[in-house]
Amino acid sequence: MGGRHTVRQGDDEKVYIETSSDALSINEITHVRQSLTSGGLKFGKRGELLNAGKSLKAIANMEIEAYRMQYSFDTTFPGNTYGRGLNGIDLQSVGNIMDDQHQIVYPIIYDYAVSVRKANERSLKISKSKMR
Repeated sequence: MGGRHTVRQGDDEKVYIETSSDALSINEITHVRQSLTSGGLKFGKRGELLNAGKSLKAIANMEIEAYRMQYSFDTTFPGNTYGRGLNGIDLQSVGNIMDDQHQIVYPIIYDYAVSVRKANERSLKISKSKMR
């Protein structure tokens, strides 16, 4: 769906940006910039670049920004923008991105999006009940 894209640190300690398109390169370079701005590149046990976000909101916002940068280049996005273009790349649409096996790509963002949506729905119900 979204094509191959990753930033990883090799056994030789070099950083590799591996992608299948220019748009995905922009997505991954955005993550490199985010990490450098947040204090440096941090890699997981398998060498993959870790999201530099310090909270669920920050993690989600970093993915949203990277996909918006990608979309700005060639209007590709592995999720559904629901006809809203760049503005459709938000917490819900990024949280709902699925891989080729129909598995959620970002389970932590999906769970956060569900929590935010439920909190917003509860808040709306409370507001409506106070208006009566």
